[in-house]
Amino acid sequence: MFFSLFARSVFERMWCVQEVAVAQRVRLVCGGASISWDEMIVALDYLSRLYDVMLESNIMVELYKGRLALQKQLKDIVGSTRFPHNQNPQQWPSLTTLIITTRNRGATDPKDKVFALAGLFKLMGLNLPPPDYAKSVRQVYQEITKAAISQYHSLDILYHVTGFANSFDLPSWVPDLSDTRHPMPLMYPAFSASATSPPYYRFSDTALTLTLWGKSLGPITALGDPVLFYAHAPSQPPPPSPTAEADALLATFKQWSSLAHSLPSYPNGQPIAEAFARTLFTNGIYHDIRGPADFLAVFPTWHALLTSATSSADLSDSGVENMLRDVAAIPAQAVEKREFALSVAAAIFGLGVGTMRGKGKRARLVHAWLGVAMRRKRFFVMGGGFMGVVGGMGEVGDEVVLFAGLRVPFLVGRAEGGEGWRIKGPAYVHGVMEGEGWREGEGLDEFVVV
Repeated sequence: MFFSLFARSVFERMWCVQEVAVAQRVRLVCGGASISWDEMIVALDYLSRLYDVMLESNIMVELYKGRLALQKQLKDIVGSTRFPHNQNPQQWPSLTTLIITTRNRGATDPKDKVFALAGLFKLMGLNLPPPDYAKSVRQVYQEITKAAISQYHSLDILYHVTGFANSFDLPSWVPDLSDTRHPMPLMYPAFSASATSPPYYRFSDTALTLTLWGKSLGPITALGDPVLFYAHAPSQPPPPSPTAEADALLATFKQWSSLAHSLPSYPNGQPIAEAFARTLFTNGIYHDIRGPADFLAVFPTWHALLTSATSSADLSDSGVENMLRDVAAIPAQAVEKREFALSVAAAIFGLGVGTMRGKGKRARLVHAWLGVAMRRKRFFVMGGGFMGVVGGMGEVGDEVVLFAGLRVPFLVGRAEGGEGWRIKGPAYVHGVMEGEGWREGEGLDEFVVV
């Protein structure tokens, strides 16, 4: 019942964010039933407390609350601005948070990923150009990205760059806000790869290039195939069957395992198997309510099944198959709805890893969870023997770089013609995420990003 309600398009559309936030009264109507906005929020909060001891029910309620969280936050803030004595500018989310949180919302015109929030930007006191539909998408996205960096003195928006091809000829430092199929983002607040260094950056006079300062950790020497588990673009031909989808996932993870175990040892002294497990799990579990121990405990069973499997049937689970069959029934063109369904599925799979009995059952849930959590990501091995996962594009020979002011490493590659660099995406590199590769006081290299 809850999924059928919160999967409706009203929760996916871009313009609904501002409309709910600035309205004095909101009422949700579905068929012949209706409920006020305030009553809906109270009901979800009540269910969250009611199901607090029932883990599976509780995380589902939290996911549904997440569909309303941004509007609730903004509505509370906007409501306080109507009473001058209650105003607190610190309540507002950052510009980056606002535009990235709404990135998965649907908009017929890609410029509305920015323009649909113009009223909120004004209330936030931001100095931004007014909406102008005569501008190109490139210009609109470039302006908002520059504002997110310069007005907040923060490079956080770069965490959302993927390097995927786009139709707007965007500079590589500008995220494609129209892309609702981006990989699960890195939980960058949990990491400190460049220690506590402040951001250093400079825009060119025309704002076409962004200069960053950092240090290279070395090149990628081997790169695995991307996980495309229920992640094919609407324009791509999907696998002919769910079995073919599962077979492709199995082949990809087998390839990743072979790349990891091609390393003779790991730089931080951990066994290769543990380093591989933590590379796969560490970022994803920050999106889940389970701790790493649940996943690491079942990793040997999953990996044994993976390496011995001759077909995807060896790692199949009837409950997983039924849930993914429901996902597959959602048209590929309904991107936002399919992504929401996958987030619900991933939460259920992750819960099962810690609550189900039997390591075989739990290993099969790990397999399905990884398929969803790693979609559109690629595993790589780099010079120096490190391994990692990148949420974006990449090629053998790309450099892994730590930039001042950014909490995770980035993949960068030489721009065409060798003039400047292009950002390929943020990466998790096991063994450098806590500042192990950063030395305060060392000279930094200049990277002109185009």
